[in-house]
Amino acid sequence: MTDKSNELFLSPDSLKKVIQELIDDVPDLDGGDFYTNRTTGRKYGSWRTKVDPKTESYLTGFKEGLEAIHKVIGGQGGSTIWGLMHLGCPYKVIDYAQQMKESGSYSFGGTHCKCDKCLADIKRVDDANPNPECDCESAHKEQAKLEAGWMEEALESLHYLGKKQVHEHGHVILEDMMGGELSIVNSARVSFNQESSELTDKDRGLINFLIREKHSTPFESITLAFTVKAPLFVTREFMRHRIGNSFNEWSARYSEIEEEFYVPSKEYVRAQFGKAGAYYFEPIQDQDVVDQARYHLDRVQRECFRTYHTLLDMGVAKEVARGCLPVSMYTKFKWTTNLRAVLNFLSLRNHPHAQAEIRDIAIAIEELVSKELPFVMKCWNEHGRNSI
Repeated sequence: MTDKSNELFLSPDSLKKVIQELIDDVPDLDGGDFYTNRTTGRKYGSWRTKVDPKTESYLTGFKEGLEAIHKVIGGQGGSTIWGLMHLGCPYKVIDYAQQMKESGSYSFGGTHCKCDKCLADIKRVDDANPNPECDCESAHKEQAKLEAGWMEEALESLHYLGKKQVHEHGHVILEDMMGGELSIVNSARVSFNQESSELTDKDRGLINFLIREKHSTPFESITLAFTVKAPLFVTREFMRHRIGNSFNEWSARYSEIEEEFYVPSKEYVRAQFGKAGAYYFEPIQDQDVVDQARYHLDRVQRECFRTYHTLLDMGVAKEVARGCLPVSMYTKFKWTTNLRAVLNFLSLRNHPHAQAEIRDIAIAIEELVSKELPFVMKCWNEHGRNSI
């Protein structure tokens, strides 16, 4: 196999897709060797199995993905992951990582210590056989936790198409998508009882035409499912977008709210100017004012949560105790929508006139959608980023 040790050419998101496709396809193959999980007794097909060309391309991608893992974690468990790759079954890697996560053990069967002495001596550090000359146990454990954290993130990412962090506590996750750019084309061509089986240059021309001329209904053929975590005041702005959107939110009546709240970064502490209908905002330049504003926002919100927990400890119902929580508290909601509604949302919220906090959410959404539907988003940007 070609040495890719200096090249990381599959992102965690790409690797996630490859693994998921393998999960769907490999167990259905006929013949070949099988791997049996000793704990569960579950049997998995090996990639030494005779496969069709499509599946073979997935397996090739998975080998590349394992090389990417090897690059990310370096020597930390590299021999274990590399050995599993050559044994042939992708599920071994997934099982191994899952067992590590559940057991809380952060060892991949041996790791290289990162202290200067160990790097210079190139000596191996093992849980069972530590380097006797190494006195950096804490650094060793910290490195192991980093390895485990990366694997946990990779395992989590198996369940979504993409994720973007927004501010300190927020995020946008694209959970799922039904349909693609070809769906738009076929929704438009059904008027003439025609259908395409693959996206051609002619089809791309049609998508461009539909956006330019604002023929909008074909874009409703793509359904997207998001999870959004944002401050309550951002969420209330978000849910003003009603047409084509469905929302289900975390309930403060039925569950205890986590103590997470939004405090703007220094550059987001701003002053308001102008008059109704023509307001504009500029960052405050006086750093004493900025620091005092952030201090008071943090102080008051901590007091709100202190009161909230006091009320809960007194036996007050969640639906009553929540009354003292600030609008800056974080909430989470599921958003099911279609592409036309997403473009309408982005035209208003990823815009200079939008409030900075919701615009950051909109930017994250646009980046996730652009990754999945690059040609549509390219055309939409070229034709003015307007509602369609």
